[in-house]
Amino acid sequence: MSASPEHERLVRLFEERPGLAVELLGILGVQLPALPAHTAPECKPGNLSPAEFHADAVITLPKDPPGSGYAFGIIVEVQRNLDQRKLFTWPAYFAQFRARYECPVCLLIITAREDVAAWCRRPIQMGPHNVFTADVLGPAEVPLLDDEAAIRRALEVAVLSCVVHGQDPDAEAVSRLANTTLAVAEEVLPDELLEVYSKIVVSMLSKRAVEMLMATSNHEYVSEFAKMFHAEGRVEGRVEGRVEGRVEGRVEGLEEGEVKGEVKGKTEALFAFLESRGLLISQKNRDRILACTDNAQLDAWIRKAVSVATVDELFLSQR
Repeated sequence: MSASPEHERLVRLFEERPGLAVELLGILGVQLPALPAHTAPECKPGNLSPAEFHADAVITLPKDPPGSGYAFGIIVEVQRNLDQRKLFTWPAYFAQFRARYECPVCLLIITAREDVAAWCRRPIQMGPHNVFTADVLGPAEVPLLDDEAAIRRALEVAVLSCVVHGQDPDAEAVSRLANTTLAVAEEVLPDELLEVYSKIVVSMLSKRAVEMLMATSNHEYVSEFAKMFHAEGRVEGRVEGRVEGRVEGRVEGLEEGEVKGEVKGKTEALFAFLESRGLLISQKNRDRILACTDNAQLDAWIRKAVSVATVDELFLSQR
């Protein structure tokens, strides 16, 4: 399956700034040696062997002096959806890196969805005595930055903050973050990277956040990237709604469609999560989950799905 443009742009972020992986592990409490980080030249995305294993990015921290080996390695994966195959390929990335570089390594997973983050945090049973776990950075771990000084100190972290919080209900706070992040990026980045960072930010925002960003930003490139965002079909119906002049009924219809789509996605994620744990879903429980249209209730069930022993336990207490 080919990667989406959004996925490839996020991977590009780590290729341009390998040290970002070290900073993100620091957010998770993983302290690494103060050594320069590099993208492993022979382990670019797609070059891990065997050929069917394709890590998104591979970062190395060489020892000092140069040529004396490696102190640590980081395998970066951008995960947008649940993918059962990853339970088998992630440990393979880990083993291959250790065999090649003969040093400690960790797997850092980046996701904008809390349900996916919860799924990725689950230990992977390798056998009777072996368990594999990853370091996972999701919405709960990345702060929604609101301070320009902090954004200037860590521009790429601010970009990731836009990514993981782009769909947050507080669209005003998200648009402020995006506006400041893009303004700082315009000051400090060359045109090529400015385009990459801008596309990453705008493509991950909700409809309301994009509209607020376009209304408050004085930068022409924001409008152009927002138009491109619409043209790429990220959210069905938005372009049509704008062309029709934001007729109230049309806007309400689009918002209703977005809510239904979000409910459908969370319902599918919940089913996939329960099935991945080997839990039997009776027709009665399946119908009950399908009948739920409350996003908050679905989020609560997804959180509980990590620890319940049976599907019936999901419903013992609501929320």
